[in-house]
This record gives sequence, C-alpha cells and structure tokens, in this order.
Amino acid sequence: MLTAIQAELANLLAADAYFIGPPSIPVLVEDKGDLEFEIDKAINEIGISVVIITPKAEVRIGNALLTIVAGITENVVVNRAETGTQKAAVDVAEKIWDLLNNTSLTSTKSRLIVDGLELVEARGLLVYEVRFKTEVFL
Repeated sequence: MLTAIQAELANLLAADAYFIGPPSIPVLVEDKGDLEFEIDKAINEIGISVVIITPKAEVRIGNALLTIVAGITENVVVNRAETGTQKAAVDVAEKIWDLLNNTSLTSTKSRLIVDGLELVEARGLLVYEVRFKTEVFL
C-alpha cells in the first residue's frame, strides 16, 4: 500500500505540465535504487528535484493515519541559471500543495489533506517539505 501511494503521487506530479517542462522536474520515489545519486544528478544538471518519501503510519485499531512528505531540493545557482527550470523550490512546493491537497487517492480510496510546508535545510541547498495526511482503513 505505501509504495502504491508513492507511485500514485509521483505519477500525478510528473504528468502535470508544470513538472513536464522543459526542462522537466524529476519526481522520484524514495525506494528507487540509488536515490542519492538520482537527486545529485538532478540538482547538478537542472538544479531541482522532488522526492516522495515513504509514508509514515500511525496504526490504530482498524485504521492508520499516514503522513506523506514531498521533499523539494534546489541548487539555487544551477536552477535559476538559463539551463535550469527557473522555478524556485518554494514555488514548486506550493504547486505540489495545490495539486495534491484534497486529492482522492485511488490506491487507498482516501483523501489527502495538506498538513504543512516548511524549509527544513539550507546548507548551500534549499530543501522544502510539503506534508500531507490521510487516513486509511485496514
């Protein structure tokens, strides 16, 4: 179920014209092979990437509350250059918020609700997280 949610969200984002580009913004899932390599490649070539993190589950009797995070990493120098997307990480985060908030997930038949957006790291890179919650019945 968790990987199905990741794949569904990554596919929704990757299919949107905002992410298609050119240049396209890579939308990765945390369980994909060498994720660190893929992120480094994206931020060094076009300056930005999005990763859908494996959802965290708080299990209760009969259901689970899931927290789903979309992480956006931006190398500002590369991304704002002519060969980058020229879309700021915070703008990408807001677009993810707009696209996914209130989305009905086909994989779980539940609805995503935005839970927050924050800048989590800034050591030469900008890293934002957009958090969503959803409840699934077990």
